Amino acid sequence: MKMVRSFLVAMLFLISMTSCSKVTYPVELNTPFADLQVTGIQIVSSYPEGCDINVDDNCFQAEEGERVLIIWMVPKGDYDIGKVRNGIFDHCSSATLKFKGVDELPASTGGRVPDGRFYLQYFVPEGVDTFYLTWFENSKVKLTE
Repeated sequence: MKMVRSFLVAMLFLISMTSCSKVTYPVELNTPFADLQVTGIQIVSSYPEGCDINVDDNCFQAEEGERVLIIWMVPKGDYDIGKVRNGIFDHCSSATLKFKGVDELPASTGGRVPDGRFYLQYFVPEGVDTFYLTWFENSKVKLTE
C-alpha cells in the first residue's frame, strides 16, 4: 500500500510539473508603439516552411544544429500598422531571449506578415523548447510551443 501511495504521489507531481510548464496564450506585452498580445511561438527549420534562402528574399533558414523561432504577436485595440511594424523592426534587437545556456539573445529581425500578424525572429539551438522574453519594461515572459 505504501508503494502504491508513493507511486501516486510521484505521478501527481509529474502531472503538475507538465501542466505548469505550458504557457497559456495570449500573453500581454506593453511597448511604446502598441499593446501587443503574443499569440504563440513557432519553431521550424525554415520560415516560410520549405523556403530557400538562396532564392527567397523573405526566408529565414536555420543552419545545422539550429532552429528558427518565430514569436507571433497581434496588437490590441486601435493601432497604426506602420508605427507597429516600424517599432518592432527598429527595437527587435532589444527583445532578448534567455534559455538554457544563453543569458541574452537579441532578435535577428521583426516585422509583419501579409496575414496581419507581427513577429520577432530568432535562431536558437535545436532541442530548446522553453524561452524567456525580456522587452521594454515588461516582466520576463515565459514562452513555450
